[in-house]
Parts: sequence; C-alpha cells; structure tokens
Amino acid sequence: MEENKITEDAAQEESTSPKLELPQSVIEQREKEAVAMGIAATLSSELVKNNSNFTMLVSSMLASRQLYAMCLHEMDAICGDPNDLLENFPELLKEMEEKGVEPDEGLLLMVKEILINAAAVQAQAPFEDKILFEGMVGSVLPWMKKVCAEHSAVQEKAMVAANKEAEVKRINSKINLLHEDQVDRETSYLIVGNASLVYFVLHLLSQDALDGNRSNVFQQFRLHADKYRLVIRDSRVCYGTIGQLSPNAQKSKITISDMYHAYESQFQSPMDLLIVDDIQDFGRNAGRTGLASFQTTINETQKELKRFAKTAGSLLISGVPMEEGLQTKAYSHLHSHPDWEVLRVHNRMRVVMAEEVESGFEVWLGTTSLGVFSKEDIEAHRPKLIINP
Repeated sequence: MEENKITEDAAQEESTSPKLELPQSVIEQREKEAVAMGIAATLSSELVKNNSNFTMLVSSMLASRQLYAMCLHEMDAICGDPNDLLENFPELLKEMEEKGVEPDEGLLLMVKEILINAAAVQAQAPFEDKILFEGMVGSVLPWMKKVCAEHSAVQEKAMVAANKEAEVKRINSKINLLHEDQVDRETSYLIVGNASLVYFVLHLLSQDALDGNRSNVFQQFRLHADKYRLVIRDSRVCYGTIGQLSPNAQKSKITISDMYHAYESQFQSPMDLLIVDDIQDFGRNAGRTGLASFQTTINETQKELKRFAKTAGSLLISGVPMEEGLQTKAYSHLHSHPDWEVLRVHNRMRVVMAEEVESGFEVWLGTTSLGVFSKEDIEAHRPKLIINP
C-alpha cells in the first residue's frame, strides 16, 4: 500500500513539473534547416534529371556501389569450402595441424575480412585517374564480363530446369470440361451431329474453358471452318484457318504443325486446348482428298491432330458437323454403326442433339444435358440456315 502511494506521488510530481521548451531561435533554426533540406532534395533531383554531368556522376557512383556488391557476392562464391582453398597450400595445412587450427567457417570469415580491409586501405591511397581508368578497362571490365557470362549461364540453366518442370506439371494435369471433369490431355473427342449444334457446343466448350474458377486452360487454338466466323473475343483464344496462311506457307499439303507455327506468336502461353470446328473441312483443305470414305478422311486427319496435340500437351476436340434437321435422331445410330467403329475405339465420340421443349431447345452431348437454349442462340452458330420453322 505504501509502495503504491509512493508511485502515485512520483507521477503527480512529474505531471506538475515544468516542461522544458526550446528557445525560439533554436526552433526557427530547425525550421530553416528543414526547408533547406527540402530545397536541396528538389535541386538534387532536378540536377540528376536535367544535367548530364550530374546524371553520369550519380550513375557512376551507383555502378561502383553495385560493383562492390557484385565483388562481395563473387567472393562468397569462390571461397567455397576452406579445405578446397587450402588444398594447394600443404605447408599451411601442416602448420594448422601442428597448432590445432581447424579449417572451418571462422577461418573463411577471417580471410574475407582481411581481403576486404586490404582493398579498403589500398583505396585510400592517392591514385591517378588515368591508372584507375586503365585498370577498369584492362582488368575490371573483362572480369565483370566473365562473371556476368557465368552467372547468365547458371541462371539460364536454372530457368530451363524450372520451365521443364512447369511444362511436365502442365502436361500431367487434367482438364475440366463443360460435361466432364478431370480429362487426360491425351484424350481426343469427336463431336458429331447437326452442323449448327456442333458449332454451338464447341463454342460452349471454348467459353467454359475460359472460366477461371474451374478451368486450367490458359491457351486455346481453334481451327475455324472457313465458312464459320463467330468468334470469342479473348486473347486466350487464337483462331486460324488454312486460307489465312501466308503465300509462302501454301503447299500441296498443310499440316497441323504448319498451322501452329503460323499462329504461335499470338499465343500467351503453351497450348492447352486444340479445337477443330470441322475436321473434314480441315482434312480436305489440307490436301487429304481421294480417300476411301468420309470416315477414313476423318480418321487419318484425327490421327495427325492427336500426334501433334500429344506432343504439345493439349487436349483435342474435333467437330464433325453434318447436315440434318435439328430435332431428328439421325445421328443416334452412330454409337453402333460399323462404319464408325474405328473412330469410336480411338476417340471419345459424342453425338450432339437437341430436343424441343417449352422454353427452347434442350441440347444433349451424348447422354449429358448441357441445358436449354433459345433457337436464336443456336442459329447464330450455323454456317447457313438449317433450322426450319
């Protein structure tokens, strides 16, 4: 209780004691110094920006500081293990053994400190500008060039390794689609059915792949049917047609590799999804004519596309648009038709159909309903009028 009273008395005494105030002359002097410092800072900035002599001066001072930091970094790198440094000095090793001195990190620290202090002492000695310049040109700059080349090589090697690791991770990752999740990139799809429905579904798949909340597709390459021009305005979707290739690229047979390299410069990242709107159209324009059948043309073209997509680490979706009425079941038999057996075995073949309901058309991809859409939405994707009133 007595201790608390003493503390309270001390606090009261401190609060009632007069506060020390600086003389007015000191306050005014400090205010002037603050104003002068602000003016000096502004002047310094303007001199560096507008006066080439000051610009070069400050740049040289900055470079010299950075060069010093570079030297310290390189010293740490070349010192390495103390045993390696002592390897070529057997007499010193013998002396250390006799006197019980260990070749440890402490020894390295002393070596570095001696070298730094020696350089600092030497730098304080008088010197001539000419000799400094000759030393910079004859010794320092060649050394810097050598060290920079070595550092660049190490960084490039590390970057290549990191990019390779990232690419392996990308290729091994699965892709989420509108109707199926976690699809292997080596999978290939054939979307078969009425032309406008095929284009409409490919458009839905392409749009869904842009959904950042669930998709890991960062770059799409979409080979347009020449007669189909509805596009998604997004830099992650690159469109191309054979007809748009430069004259130098025109030849008797255009490969998917030709197409890829013609548009690769527009890609923001490696290709994750390859969509071919009309595989028969692509095969025909690429010079694959005179084959035995419609299915053979598709199969041979799809095989080439699959090889390329696998190398690129991309999922392949090819459209097979055909001319039939929107509401017919004309393509349902393809799941069992013998002419389509090879295509069914080597691809995930999905027939797309539409069923008219009260609010529009319910679109089906295989056995999966993609939702109900208006007639106008579907017709917007047709190459020509194929939905009869």
